[in-house]
Amino acid sequence: MIHTPSFLVFDSAGSAGVFMAVAMASEMGFLGISFATACAPMPKWKSLPAVCGGPAFMILGATVGGAAANALSVNEPLLVGCTSFGVAALLYMVTEELLVSAHEDGFGHRWWVDVQVFVGFLLAMVVGKLLEKNEQ
Repeated sequence: MIHTPSFLVFDSAGSAGVFMAVAMASEMGFLGISFATACAPMPKWKSLPAVCGGPAFMILGATVGGAAANALSVNEPLLVGCTSFGVAALLYMVTEELLVSAHEDGFGHRWWVDVQVFVGFLLAMVVGKLLEKNEQ
């Protein structure tokens, strides 16, 4: 059975899919409110496109991503490769961009924090596979 990424969470556990949808919607909602509040002192001709552009590009990106996932669903190795690339890019962004920004306290970047992120991700995958085998 071939699964498309848009339904991957729903296939693994139905309640997890609903939880992820609610979590992402609330996260994006609060992010939008925060961004709109930060843009409030700006002139309307600058703030309106900035505030409306983010959601418009998210909808466009979701549409293009869903269409690409459906097109790739007929070729499972290519779908797995694209999903793997996305996960690796996300991990790189977290370790090389966000963690560096979070540690701007004067002590510099700590390499062992990056290692802990990757080890934690690897352990989560291994434990998931072990639990999956025990259920069968």
